[in-house]
Amino acid sequence: MPAVTLRDETTAATGRRGREAAAQASDPAFKVSILTGGGDMHYAIPLSVALAHRGLDVEVIGSTQFLASKEFKDADLRFVNAHGDMDSGKPLHSKVLRVLREYVRLIRYVARTDSPILHILWHNKFKLFDQTLLTAYYKVLGKKLLFTAHNVDIGERDGKGGFLSTGSLRIMYRMMDHIFVHTAKMKAQLERDFRVPGGKVTVIPFGMNTVPPRSELTRSDARKRLGIGADEKVALFFGNIAPYKGLEYLVEALGVLKNQGSDSLKLLVAGSIKGRQALPYWKSIEDLIEERGLKARVRTEIRYLRDDEIEVFFKSADVCVLPYVYISQTGVLFLSYRYGVPAVVTDAGSMSEDVIEGRTGFVCRSSDAVDLARALTACFDSRLVVDRERTRDDIVTYAEARYSWESITQTITQAYETVRHGDRRTA
Repeated sequence: MPAVTLRDETTAATGRRGREAAAQASDPAFKVSILTGGGDMHYAIPLSVALAHRGLDVEVIGSTQFLASKEFKDADLRFVNAHGDMDSGKPLHSKVLRVLREYVRLIRYVARTDSPILHILWHNKFKLFDQTLLTAYYKVLGKKLLFTAHNVDIGERDGKGGFLSTGSLRIMYRMMDHIFVHTAKMKAQLERDFRVPGGKVTVIPFGMNTVPPRSELTRSDARKRLGIGADEKVALFFGNIAPYKGLEYLVEALGVLKNQGSDSLKLLVAGSIKGRQALPYWKSIEDLIEERGLKARVRTEIRYLRDDEIEVFFKSADVCVLPYVYISQTGVLFLSYRYGVPAVVTDAGSMSEDVIEGRTGFVCRSSDAVDLARALTACFDSRLVVDRERTRDDIVTYAEARYSWESITQTITQAYETVRHGDRRTA
């Protein structure tokens, strides 16, 4: 069956491999639409590719940015570009028109597709609308809905929670046929705060981001590219900058170490500012670095980082630090593992469940700069840094066994089957 083509949009990749796999599957009519919200390629792409390898007929509803991925293009999946070019540098009027178009395209696509299953990874721009009216529209069309809750309550995480936010989430979760979460704590939160039956929730690990390349680049060559000395101790903060990530506590911890006489640790901050609301937050971080006299010890790369740059930053670092104050789970941790870099994380959310103390990293208390400084010291004094090469191989081996998409998509496919045949089995 050809890919669905919508007027005024680009439909890329005929999906030959996906159709061939589906033809060989036991049930060739089993088709799944992956709704990405246009973003989060680093989760959506490896998930979709792995599902296609399992024989499912997968159609990805994404944005122009998906086409930049070699992994995605090589997989030759069905693809509908409903979201267009999501470049944040576009003028405001272009962004408004793009958002309006994407909703029209998405609504028309769901009305036309013969896919019985919609797997929603992320919502679009207007989350209240998506969680209520748009979800209800999907249900009216008879679609089976599955949702991956990367954060159980993203409004609470971003400090935007409230009656409307919580209420719309409660409505959405009730309409979902099945929900995936990444930790047992998240499942418990769904059951406790949103009254979701436990049988409707499946815990799956957070799969590794395989989109950025992982080459034979050495630590030495990576450091040369960034102008970092071979003997410098480097802690990396990576990803979008936002208040819930607790970067101020990492800066304060650097100050604690400086006051304790440890002047060798350098901090590398690499990422972009997440939304206008994060601009004042980043300004406060810059002021804090100045106040603590740490400018010489902090290097910042505040910009969008291309996929082909990510490996350089991780391989230059001795440790990746995630000082978050609120989070359910984050892909940055598993990206760090993919490059064999140990992590120092806080006990916020469920991050600590995926860190083996002394083997893959260390855990400290959230919002506690002194304890974060202690964990950083412990990490740099441990074999994780002292015996770096063996450590990296061990972390990579551990991560590939624990967070492989092969095992994750096996669980996801079983949930698809259960949802798809639910009515038949209970009839």
